[in-house]
Amino acid sequence: MQGVHDEVKRLDPLALASLTTGVVLCNEGFGPVSEAAEWVLGYPVYTHEFIVTATKDAIKQGILAQFPAMPTVLSTDWQTLAGQVRADFGDWVEVRRGTASRDQSPIESLAAIFREKANRE
Repeated sequence: MQGVHDEVKRLDPLALASLTTGVVLCNEGFGPVSEAAEWVLGYPVYTHEFIVTATKDAIKQGILAQFPAMPTVLSTDWQTLAGQVRADFGDWVEVRRGTASRDQSPIESLAAIFREKANRE
């Protein structure tokens, strides 16, 4: 499991829940979700890397290590879930920065995605 820094940042819990459920719950769109992913991992995450299973799993594990009660499935409609997350966590949560390091460059991860897709076809 990845480590965490002592450095903390206030993030929207809807962004964190978006990452653990796979459904964007933020009214502001994907920006806060991307910011949260990068903070939780501790390094930049390129857009195409959000479909890489290992990246998604690392982000989810990093969030759940700090917030075990964060929802992991969309058990109702997204608006109701967003309301539940707000009620449970408030407007902001203090999130410790992750210390993970990348095992592939962004170009290598993109090439791996294309190879994986070609193998499925």
